[in-house]
Amino acid sequence: MHNFFGFIAYLFKDTTILETLCEEAIPRISLGEGAHVMALYTPKADKFRVFSAYIHEGLMDGDKVAYIFPDPDAEVVKRVLREHEVDVENYVKNGSLILLSTSEWYRGGVYDSDVVSRNLLKEIENAKEAGYKHLRMIVDYGDLHQVFKDTKQFFDELRKATERVVQPYLIILRTFNVKVLREEEIQWLKEYGVRNLFISGSFSFEMLDAFSRRLGLRHDELVGKKILFEFDTASNYETAVEDFVFEGRSNGESVVTFTRRGSGLHSDLAKRTALTFLHLTAQVSVPTIGTSEDQILLPANDTSLLLDALNNVVKTQPHSNISIIFDSLSDLILSIGFEKTYKFMRYALDMLSSSRVTALFLLNPNAHDPKVTSSLRNLFSNQVTYGKDGLQVIKLQKTS
Repeated sequence: MHNFFGFIAYLFKDTTILETLCEEAIPRISLGEGAHVMALYTPKADKFRVFSAYIHEGLMDGDKVAYIFPDPDAEVVKRVLREHEVDVENYVKNGSLILLSTSEWYRGGVYDSDVVSRNLLKEIENAKEAGYKHLRMIVDYGDLHQVFKDTKQFFDELRKATERVVQPYLIILRTFNVKVLREEEIQWLKEYGVRNLFISGSFSFEMLDAFSRRLGLRHDELVGKKILFEFDTASNYETAVEDFVFEGRSNGESVVTFTRRGSGLHSDLAKRTALTFLHLTAQVSVPTIGTSEDQILLPANDTSLLLDALNNVVKTQPHSNISIIFDSLSDLILSIGFEKTYKFMRYALDMLSSSRVTALFLLNPNAHDPKVTSSLRNLFSNQVTYGKDGLQVIKLQKTS
């Protein structure tokens, strides 16, 4: 599937009709010969899943692979690699795989470009003599400050080392935990054309809080909020929802979108993001796989199945944060009526009460009687509107 963070396994009594469709493929890192790439990840992202796939691919392709990992990861690295079909003991024994912590690789906590260059050249020479196709390296610094006290010196020396060891035989991926970087360090990384490891397409640091910043919040203050998002159809409200999607994905969260097939929001997001959509439609009576890999059809008039889908979104992601978009309550009211929609929302909000779940429920207030809109508003502690003046906060629950 397109998105990088496990999506939804829709469970039934005897089969998993949507499990195969929605089970996400392991993200693939594609680096060419001689590539020296800087990449970012957030603490919530499943970096081991990505790294393991990359290491496994390298070993299968006949490369020698070196994985330098943060000291706190030492206890889990071998276990996770084994879980992803890497025969750790055998590859380490025959020299195909090198596993070292950052303190073992960078002794003394100082990055010396001369020492690093000599070590890299020595590893390249050894790999060539042993007949490997490439030397493939992952250097995961994690929290850079736990590795190097002087990060300015690190970046200055890193540039020198990179310039000294440039050859097609060597492929290096250097990764950083973006959440612990200071502003000046982010600027230095920008000079390297840094990538985000877990987002397809372009990336900017602004994506990390693209939606929460509109509300005057940090991302961690947004997480866990269930928000009623009222919109004017004449506005460009889709841009705000798009920011919600980008922020979730930038922070390593699964993003689940319930929407009507052919809606304005679906058309906008489908053009700009690689998402799997759960389409609400009256054309099916049971969950059904659509005509393409990003389509899962859910019956729009069966609230029990919608609640079941929401429940399984939470159950299949027991440890990670989840962002949910429900587009829209207005369509649901027109489909099944206000009373059933109101009852559905009460159950849904209870089901999504976890502090890991952030959700936007869209509503077009102009499509309903004011009493209907008022009743739905009373269910939410967080409410925003989007009209001609952009996004406006009506009320937000304080973050503890």
